[in-house]
Amino acid sequence: MPQLGYILKMISQTSSGLKEECASDTLSPKVFTTAMEEIFKKLNLQERGLNVDGERLTDLRFADDVALITTSVKDMEVHLNNLNIESKKIGLKIHRGKTKYMTNYQSEETIMVEKEEIDKMDRYKYLGQTIMLGEHTREEVLIRIKAGWSCFGRYKDILCDPKLPMCIRRRMYNQCVIPTNGLWC
Repeated sequence: MPQLGYILKMISQTSSGLKEECASDTLSPKVFTTAMEEIFKKLNLQERGLNVDGERLTDLRFADDVALITTSVKDMEVHLNNLNIESKKIGLKIHRGKTKYMTNYQSEETIMVEKEEIDKMDRYKYLGQTIMLGEHTREEVLIRIKAGWSCFGRYKDILCDPKLPMCIRRRMYNQCVIPTNGLWC
């Protein structure tokens, strides 16, 4: 697949993942997704990751967000460094300011990528969901309720307009406000 390598070398990483002049191009997200798929195929991840029903779960990917899953901090460091090496080969790089890690146990271990320490977090937001250790359900529910009210406020004129049929207002509420709460997860 030499053409893919040629295309990807012309694309440089910015905070959004792709060169700004390519951002409006509908092909850019597809090229980026293809590039990420090729990178992950080259990584040897069979022995890393979390065993879920006999399958190894090593990562979750959505657009340019990647969550890596390992069973130890050392494996995470190896995984990140390998990802960094493979990404650089095609002109992409890991955004150090956005790269964080979290463990589900107390640990003083650190993760280094190119002699830089990666920040350890006790919570982070992935695809709109706050992930944290311990029992923080109440806090997450309050965050979701606040987001719901904020969304409701944006559409208040439509949702509270008595001139509009209730079926339209209900549909607007169900499609815009309810998904913001995310409480069905």
